[in-house]
Amino acid sequence: MKKNYLLFNLFLLFYFFSSFAIFAESQEEIIPASATSQLRELIGRVVTVEGVVSRIGVSRDGSAFFVNFDGNRRGVLELIRFPDLETNEYTEDRVRLEGLVGKRIQVVGTLREYEGKLQIEIKSWAQIKEQ
Repeated sequence: MKKNYLLFNLFLLFYFFSSFAIFAESQEEIIPASATSQLRELIGRVVTVEGVVSRIGVSRDGSAFFVNFDGNRRGVLELIRFPDLETNEYTEDRVRLEGLVGKRIQVVGTLREYEGKLQIEIKSWAQIKEQ
């Protein structure tokens, strides 16, 4: 029993410190969404990016929303959100995202590359902070 208790406490400590490290790492520097060269060096890492939302798009099949920054230039970072199509989340997400157009926001998330495009998936609204 003591061994299980000890393992559980070690797991909690590891989880706490690893979560703190990710948060601290993402807060080190705020990178402009248009700084593609700098962002490409950070693929796979948790980053904090900032930019002005220029437009919201919807995928052809309607399964995802895209948030474009700084004039929607090709190659600039985009955010992606996959709403639950079985609930009202789709409509709520669309309204909420469209409300960001023209606003400066900061986003924290793991930077990925998909078909040559830089992306951060929005899994939680807590990832987005209006400036």
